[in-house]
This record gives sequence, structure tokens and C-alpha cells, in this order.
Amino acid sequence: MHYSDRIFRPPYEANTVLLQVTVGCSHHKCRFCNSYMDVKFRPEPMAQIEEDLRELEKTRPNTDRIFLLNADAFVLSFDKLKNLAEMIHLYLPKVKTITMMARVSNVKNKTVEQLKELRALGINDLYVGVESGDDETLKMANKGVTSADALEQLKKLEEADISYLAFYMMGLAGSGKCEQNALATAKLFNQLKPAAISIPSLTLFQDTMLYQDVLDGKFVETSELERTQEFLTFLKNLNINTMILSHHVTVNTPIVGKFPEEKERMIAELQSAIDNFDEEKHRQRRERIYSM
Repeated sequence: MHYSDRIFRPPYEANTVLLQVTVGCSHHKCRFCNSYMDVKFRPEPMAQIEEDLRELEKTRPNTDRIFLLNADAFVLSFDKLKNLAEMIHLYLPKVKTITMMARVSNVKNKTVEQLKELRALGINDLYVGVESGDDETLKMANKGVTSADALEQLKKLEEADISYLAFYMMGLAGSGKCEQNALATAKLFNQLKPAAISIPSLTLFQDTMLYQDVLDGKFVETSELERTQEFLTFLKNLNINTMILSHHVTVNTPIVGKFPEEKERMIAELQSAIDNFDEEKHRQRRERIYSM
């Protein structure tokens, strides 16, 4: 198998076969991210991908789920993704789901009809980095999209019956703007149908542009308490059927549950954490986090 540079996959794909079809990130400009800072984006050659599939045909013939690397493999054109899916089914006929990371902008260059065709080929369960529903925060973070873009493109996925998990990064707005960020993000998701919302918490790494913004006085990091209060505000204002998955290593108060059935339980847990909050303990813990 061909794997190069850094490999990142969602924790939920720990047992999924990984097939590298791109290297790096097509955007490479988010101010908070250091995942592919020194990696130039490129698609992998089809001949190399086919070689890896031949290997998997021998070593993992019963594979029923496959994750396409790297940061946003869904950036590939409709034709390339269609060809990839067909090749995967040729060598691994038991595959039912082909999943990958996606940016909101990756959906834009595909029509609903094309998305439906990709869905019929097994492309499903996308991981979409929404990060925020607040346009000020999105602009500051250099995501390259607006909340209106996210709404439009994610609705296209829904129309094509493509399931997706959306990421929301608490703390990204900065100190003093957490409530604004939580309310705007809840408003966005209330218009959508994500299968799940994964909620990590911003951690500043020294090789990111956002870390430099802190040094330059352009960005003020949220306290640990502010993050938890933001999470509470978000949950109080969210009113859809989904799963809340906030148990990432960056989260100071892990919460997982089905929404809205467990909404009150999750709110109570967060409120209890806020009532007994130890800022110093959580700050020391964050300082020991070295990667996303």
C-alpha cells in the first residue's frame, strides 16, 4: 500500500481500510490547522491506486467499507470519483460504503444528479468540516466559504441521500464571541439534517497562522470555561434529530448523546461542569495536547 506524508482519519474509521487517492489538503489555508502545513496537494495516479486495490483484493477481499485519504478527497471531480468507485467495486465487490473527508467547497462543483450517481456507487457517510455557522468566524479562520455556502451545499448532499457528519469547532470565534458563534452555528444546523455533529475544541499549535495572530494581538483565545458555556448555548438552541459526538481529546467536558432525546441530560451535565469548573486544571490539560 502507498501511504505518504501524514495520514489523518476520523476516529470512527479506526477499523476501516484506508486507500490513498490524494495527498495533503486542496485548501491548505485554514488559520487554525497544522495538519498539512508542509505538504503540497496532489491527486494520486490511477495506476498507483489500482496497484493498491490489487493488493487489497488479495489481503482484504471481504472489505465492505473503505476510507479515501487524505484531507478532502471529495475535491476530486465527479468523473474521477465515479471512476474510482467503479474501480473499487471491480477489485472489492463486497464494498458497500466509500467514505472520505470533504470541504463544503468540494460539493459545489458537483450537481445533485451527479451526487445521486455517486451515492448509487456507494459514496456515503462524508465527513464535512463546517467548523462554524458564523460568517465572521469563518472569514477570520480563512475557511473560504460562508454559512450560506454551507447551507446550500449540505442541502445538496441531503437531496442526493448522502449521509454526512459535520464538524463544529467550539472556541474558534475567540474570547468574547462564543455566544455569537454558538447561536449562529445552531441556527445553521437547525436547517439541516446531519447524521451526527462532531464537536472538537480549538487548540492552538505554534506552527499555525492563528497562533501567530495571538502573538500579534489579533486573536484572543477563549478560556476553558468560555468553551464549555459556548457548548451549552449551542445545545440549548439546537433542535434537530442527530447525534452529538463531543469526546475528542481537545474537549474538556466530553458529551455524547442522541438528540433531542438526550438533550436535557447533556445540558444538565454541562451545567454541572460549569458550576464546578476548574479553569487551571483544564488549561494545564490543553497545554499537553500536541496534535489535532
